[in-house]
Amino acid sequence: MTSDPQPRLEMCLIGAPGAHKTHLAEAFEEQSRDFFRENDLAPLAVVDTNHLLSQKQGRVSGYRGDHYSTLANYFNRAAMEDVIRARGDSFISVGCLIDALAHLNVRMSMLSRMVQTEESEAMMQREFLVGNLIQTYFMDGRWRVNFCWYVPLPEKIVVPGQDADTYPGQVDAVIRDINLKMQLGIPVLDGTDEEKVAKMLEDLRTNYTGQKLSELEEMEQVVLGVENAAGVNESE
Repeated sequence: MTSDPQPRLEMCLIGAPGAHKTHLAEAFEEQSRDFFRENDLAPLAVVDTNHLLSQKQGRVSGYRGDHYSTLANYFNRAAMEDVIRARGDSFISVGCLIDALAHLNVRMSMLSRMVQTEESEAMMQREFLVGNLIQTYFMDGRWRVNFCWYVPLPEKIVVPGQDADTYPGQVDAVIRDINLKMQLGIPVLDGTDEEKVAKMLEDLRTNYTGQKLSELEEMEQVVLGVENAAGVNESE
């Protein structure tokens, strides 16, 4: 007689470049080990693929990136997540489809403000096509997680005369906008890194109550830690 497989959780952190998502994910993995053991959950792995673009593929992301780097990062992450799923472990990913959509939106906005040439128009078209593809992935359920948290950029002191509208700031604003307009209800992590990790652990303890693997897999779209899957107050 075989025992049921260990329940496993799929989680992600979203945020702009500079939000220190990688550090937070690694700290969370370390500090959540006792919780995973006590609840007989499959071990947690951190999925972070940004370094693959620069170290192994020789490509840049973010401000100097392009539609290809965004798409490559998505597929790098998806491949790593599939490997972890296949071995039956849990994971927390640094970034997801929401980040990808934010980067694409910001770069399209930047291109629209440039002097229009054949080259810039072609670049805009490619960004637009990849944006449509990523949005299709999002809408057809390829973004399925049990927990997700949004890490905003730390507040900056703006020096008079200095441009505060930086690329990371624009990405952060789009992520916040997506969260609100699509009513995703993704919890925001504020405070120090220690306070952010503590909030993530609190959400785990509050919302994971021993669900079996089959129960977790049957949930179509779950962001535990909010009022419901859509993030909307059901009484409205």
